[in-house]
Parts: sequence; structure tokens; C-alpha cells
Amino acid sequence: MRTLLNLLGNVVNSILLLITVILIADIIIQNAIKKSGKLISEIPAGPIVNDTVKTILPFVKKAVKIEDEELLKKVTVAIAIVIIILIKVIIIR
Repeated sequence: MRTLLNLLGNVVNSILLLITVILIADIIIQNAIKKSGKLISEIPAGPIVNDTVKTILPFVKKAVKIEDEELLKKVTVAIAIVIIILIKVIIIR
């Protein structure tokens, strides 16, 4: 039973970590676009990250009622990090 919980905890942590990395990459890419004036397609991995964030954010908007997209990304990253830490402390040992 403990092995199953560890496996489930690791899978959930991996998914949350991937979402967190994608959201942080999007925040960085959006800041680079604002500073340089480039298009998203000119930045490496920009379109992939942008499309993935556009897929993730509608699900997050249902749970967290924040209209500002930039703040929503930052709150989602913070929530994901807290959940990752809780899973590591409580489930994975």
C-alpha cells in the first residue's frame, strides 16, 4: 500500500512540476516579448509554451476566480509548489 501511495505521489508531483515549469517559462517569455517587441513565434519554444498555457489556464480559472491572467499564472505556480511540498512531506517518505 505504501508503494502505491509513493507511486501516486510521484506521478502527481511530476505533473504539477511540469505545469509549474511551463507557467514559469510563459511568464519569462511574455516578459521577453514585452521588452524586445518580438513575436511569440520568434522565441524558441514560445508557441508550444503559449499553447500549453492556453490549455491549462481555463481549468485553473474555474477553480481560482482571478481575472488578471498574469496574477493567475503566479498564483497557480505558488499553489502548485505548495501542493508539491505537501505531497512530499505527507505522502512520499
